[in-house]
Amino acid sequence: MGADRPAWLAFLLGVLGGALFVLADPRRRLMKRSAAGEPRPWWQDALRATFPSTVGLAVLTGVALAVNAVLAAALAGIIGGLGVSGMVVFAGRLTS
Repeated sequence: MGADRPAWLAFLLGVLGGALFVLADPRRRLMKRSAAGEPRPWWQDALRATFPSTVGLAVLTGVALAVNAVLAAALAGIIGGLGVSGMVVFAGRLTS
C-alpha cells in the first residue's frame, strides 16, 4: 500500500481539483440551456459536453500511463472530477 500512496493521493486531488475547477468556472453562468424552440435529446447534450475536455484528458492519461503512473492517476482523477461535477449540475437541474 505504501508504494501506491502517491498515486492514490494524486487521484483524489485530481477528483477534488477537477470538480472544483469545473463547478467554480464563471462561464457556467453565461451558458444557457438549450433553446426553447427546439429541445435536444439528453444524449446530444452529453456528447457535446464530452468533447474536447474528456476525450483529450483520456488521450493524455493513456500517454501518461507509459511515462508516469502518478501523473496518469492525477489525470484520471481529473476525469473523475468532471464526472462528479456533471452529477452535481444534473442534480441541481432536477431540484430546480
